Amino acid sequence: MKNENVESAIRFMQYPAEANINEFIKDMDAEFVEGLSKGRYIIEDDFDERRKLRILLNARKYYGGGMGLTVLPTEQCNFACPYCYEIGSSSLKKEPITDEVIDAIVEMIKQFRGRNVSVGLYGGEPLLEVDKCEQILAKTMAAAEEKNMQFSSSIITNGYLLTEEIAKMLKAHKLSMAQITLDAPQERHDKRRVLKDGSPTYRKILENIKTASKHIYISIRVNADKDADSDMKVVEEDIAGLDNVSAYYATTCYEHLGDYDSENITRDRIQKLSPESMMHSHQSAHAIGCGALNPYSAVICPDGSILRCLNEVGQGVSYGNITKGDSYGIEGLPLSDKWFDWNPYDKKSQCYDCKVLPSCGGGCPRYGVGADITNCRVTVESYERIAMHHHRKAMQGKNI
Repeated sequence: MKNENVESAIRFMQYPAEANINEFIKDMDAEFVEGLSKGRYIIEDDFDERRKLRILLNARKYYGGGMGLTVLPTEQCNFACPYCYEIGSSSLKKEPITDEVIDAIVEMIKQFRGRNVSVGLYGGEPLLEVDKCEQILAKTMAAAEEKNMQFSSSIITNGYLLTEEIAKMLKAHKLSMAQITLDAPQERHDKRRVLKDGSPTYRKILENIKTASKHIYISIRVNADKDADSDMKVVEEDIAGLDNVSAYYATTCYEHLGDYDSENITRDRIQKLSPESMMHSHQSAHAIGCGALNPYSAVICPDGSILRCLNEVGQGVSYGNITKGDSYGIEGLPLSDKWFDWNPYDKKSQCYDCKVLPSCGGGCPRYGVGADITNCRVTVESYERIAMHHHRKAMQGKNI
């Protein structure tokens, strides 16, 4: 955004609803106004924006071209992180995934009539069962390719066991991304993300990232809390020179976390610390693309239990079991209907009259499923921060 348009952007965000929009923008830069139109921030009087976004949401929900499966080789972990869903959970499975469950997953893929399949590995710590990981990826990739479907995979891991050899194996199974968490600086990380015996993990994870990134792309998640400052700089320094690695701020989202919970503390701070994280994802109207809303996606636990959302793991939730012939999709899981019914563009939704709904998309669906609770990822103030971030960049002579 050009420096001369930053003031216009801030003025536009303060646009009063009762004002005449044509009068309001007539003195603004023509290029800026054209950008507002392309981003659908200004629309024709007869354009039903909510209807259009509702159609886009439904199209994403029921698009049958792709299947997205998240598979848990195990729900056990070698770490003892205080903000993990495993804390206090009494429903974690102790046994790893069975051949029966893996074969049922393969059969799901064989029955699918779409064009592409993605398989994500999650846990627990999936690499505790690295042989199972390889078995899952090998069999699902073969099943997809047998039907001429495109295949891709990913993994969410703590990184402690991610050796270079394992990275090579993952790459051979078309891994697109490995997500690893570093709660920098090292001192903080080694108080939180410790082994079961309390041993530190930061240096080993960092060394694994350096060797694994020679073969696979790694996305580093930095969990912020109420004490977070500018710790991203520490991570960026530690990964400097690595071409296949990036990092981003994130918030934890479990209700039992106490000081680690970020619903009202960290989300606002992240936007202040890292406006870059919002700049590109909230610049135009869009419908949210959460896999939990897609009947062709599912989370599969080690015992074959079917979930909709990663945040349901370890919470005693189940919508069926694939080893018992239960459908993972819209046909046979009435308990999933609450996910498929979620619609922030419905008049009953608390989001319906929000100014930033077209760009926010209603936030995380988990908060609105079964109870109309808002989860505001972005506010008018957020856009003001983005505009000011552009302004600072422009003042530094950087046109972004």
